[in-house]
Amino acid sequence: MFEFEKILKGLRDFAESEVPLDLLYIAANEVNAEFQNRVFNSEEGAKDKTGKGLGGYSNKWAKVRKKAGRQTKFKDLEFTGSLRRSIRTARTENEAQILITSGLEVQKAKEKKKLTQKDIFSLSDSEKESFNEKVIKLFNNEIEEIVKNAQNNK
Repeated sequence: MFEFEKILKGLRDFAESEVPLDLLYIAANEVNAEFQNRVFNSEEGAKDKTGKGLGGYSNKWAKVRKKAGRQTKFKDLEFTGSLRRSIRTARTENEAQILITSGLEVQKAKEKKKLTQKDIFSLSDSEKESFNEKVIKLFNNEIEEIVKNAQNNK
């Protein structure tokens, strides 16, 4: 027989602890890696949030990139790496989020959106779904542990 009072207490303790927010942070951090892979690492070039490529570089910019030793076959949104390095997962008292931490890099991201007319720096539907799945899995693991502990501590 389940010890419902122990399970409920365990669930209350869990809800009132820092653990749920820590789990959200873990899931957001994992999705940040997926997001950055789409934006910076795709072998076909950077993609917007719908999965569409951003096209090629202008001849002028392709020459600048080539001179700097960068690839020119497709837009990869990475020249110095400063934009990529400024994208972080952050945790506050009541939320976890993926954000660009530098004002200069925020401006760069806005300019890239305006130039390409594509939404690049928002999470895609699949990235949002991945976040949801990760959160559900992490929370389910915690709840299973609470139930097991309540059963084992009769």
